[in-house]
Amino acid sequence: MMLQTLKSVASSDRTAHSLVKLLLGSTATVIALTCQGCGETDRVSGDPAEPGGPVFTIEAKTIRLEDGVFAGEDGTVSLVASRRDDLNDDGHDDLAAVLAMDSIGSGVFYYLNVLLGTDAGEWHSAEEVFLGDRIEFDFITIYAEGSTAPHTDVRVHPDDYGLIVVGYSTHADGQAFSEKPELYITGKWRVVDGSIVSTR
Repeated sequence: MMLQTLKSVASSDRTAHSLVKLLLGSTATVIALTCQGCGETDRVSGDPAEPGGPVFTIEAKTIRLEDGVFAGEDGTVSLVASRRDDLNDDGHDDLAAVLAMDSIGSGVFYYLNVLLGTDAGEWHSAEEVFLGDRIEFDFITIYAEGSTAPHTDVRVHPDDYGLIVVGYSTHADGQAFSEKPELYITGKWRVVDGSIVSTR
């Protein structure tokens, strides 16, 4: 397949991300990231992996999971992990989730989605972040009062409350995707004016 050939020659996460973005926007998209009822209002309730849960995005294409998975013609999107807390101090629960898109042999692409709860009890997307291709996911957490930092157990400073933190290993520059990823990253993001901003 053209998609498999293109992704197999990608030499970095940035290159792979560009290829995915190009192909998902084309008429030859391998995974049809569409769903029934995606234009409907989404309520802030239930399990994000269950039918009727929130609408997520992969490269701005909307998907709704059923039993934790969205199945396309040539691949699947699955929920890896999620956390809920108030990310923007408005008194509403918000959702941070890591999704994986498995394109059957040509890559497994990971994304962070952040959805904000509203006064009307709806979800509002605060964008998505591409994490990498064939990463090794470790954890996702949201810092709040009483939180301790993963791996260190150091109590989180109040200035860091509301941070979304994702730990994962990715491939270093020049490292083959067939090898175990050796570069560990702790990514940190904060919601600012309805958008997610990297703080690392």
